Amino acid sequence: MSDKFIRKEEEKHASNLVKYRDSFFQVFNMNLTEFYITGFYLVGFDVLKFNDKLNVPDGVSLHDFVKKKYGESGDFLIKELLCIKENKEK
Repeated sequence: MSDKFIRKEEEKHASNLVKYRDSFFQVFNMNLTEFYITGFYLVGFDVLKFNDKLNVPDGVSLHDFVKKKYGESGDFLIKELLCIKENKEK
């Protein structure tokens, strides 16, 4: 990985942190910064830590759990934080 690529990824995740911290707190009643990893070649949302914090039951996906418990706004936030873009073509 090039330094330029890493800096771009760091900037994208830092931007998401600022952009979504208030919405994240409103939806999940948790601080988004608690779930952000920063370190050498690793920056972003810690989905495993978040999954554990929510106590998602075994055999249930985080996606399904969040969508059921927190609705579309929760689902949207997690997709944005994980940089998941849905393919709308079917």
